[in-house]
Amino acid sequence: MSYFQTKEKYSQNQLDLDIKMTMVANKLNGVLDACKAKCMQESNGEALMNKGEILCTDRCVSKYFAVLSIFEGKMQERMTAQSEAAQQDQQQTQQQQ
Repeated sequence: MSYFQTKEKYSQNQLDLDIKMTMVANKLNGVLDACKAKCMQESNGEALMNKGEILCTDRCVSKYFAVLSIFEGKMQERMTAQSEAAQQDQQQTQQQQ
């Protein structure tokens, strides 16, 4: 393997990592924004959260990740089904030739 191939592979791996990190950051920001809007009282003015806000935030984060996990599972199933269908179509096309 040449230097350029190694560098290209490293660049692709770095790009994949950057994309994954961006996706994780977006998910985390979504959780923070959604749960803050739902659970935090603007008029409170205190630096610390009260017990109700803590419980609300805990439930909100748990629900958010549970729904996100279900959604990602469904998307993975759909992508797998589409991939299998494409492979079957390709095999049928090859058999017809």
